[in-house]
Amino acid sequence: MFGAVKATVWLHGSALRSEGETGLTIQYKDDGAYILSTPNRGNTAWFHFDIPNPACFSDTISPLSRVMILYNTLSEGGEPINGGAITHVRLYDGVSLINAFDDLQLSGWHLSGHVDTNTFRIDPPHVIVSGLRVSICYRFAPDIVSIPFHIASIGADFLSNELEGNEVSGRSQNNVGI
Repeated sequence: MFGAVKATVWLHGSALRSEGETGLTIQYKDDGAYILSTPNRGNTAWFHFDIPNPACFSDTISPLSRVMILYNTLSEGGEPINGGAITHVRLYDGVSLINAFDDLQLSGWHLSGHVDTNTFRIDPPHVIVSGLRVSICYRFAPDIVSIPFHIASIGADFLSNELEGNEVSGRSQNNVGI
């Protein structure tokens, strides 16, 4: 069965990619990506992160158990003015949907720690075969122009899982990682 967390992989917010021509202003800074909503007040936009996953090492695979998103939707001064909300989080293994967290209304300051509003559990854990993508849909507040959506980083926990024999998801140990 699955063991404890074997590896946690973090990707900086500056690795964010937006979907299509959204007309948004994205500022990449030392502490992540800031998405400004001036032209798209009240609209939604999708943002994507491709997270490297641990490869198979000596008869061990690492199933994905949870994804963490460190984000902030409040004003920069810490005032309780909300700039929008995360409405969907979708996890993909290559082109295959692993899990969809829909109809969300996640907002607030979540730049540290792992709580229900920034942690997405995969149950049962999933062995990533073709690469992990995290897609986030964000709805900008319809009446507020100047509050950016700040994504500092995205993390993924992979569990230990000892295998019997040399087979991993139908691939022999010799060609894993090719």
